[in-house]
Amino acid sequence: MGNENKYEGLDAYAVRLIKHKARQLVGRPGFVEADRYDLEQELVLDLLRRLPRFDPRGWPGSAPARAA
Repeated sequence: MGNENKYEGLDAYAVRLIKHKARQLVGRPGFVEADRYDLEQELVLDLLRRLPRFDPRGWPGSAPARAA
């Protein structure tokens, strides 16, 4: 289709998860295949808006959380 979104600077895991979630949404009520790239962009925008509030110290896989 030629509409491949580029996500330079984002973590590879985050990009894979975003693409996966967008594919999951396609086919649900209100979403069609043509919406997939827009869904990806909306998910990236949501991630970028939330990142400043993210505290990795509270993440379950972080060292301080495991030590507690």
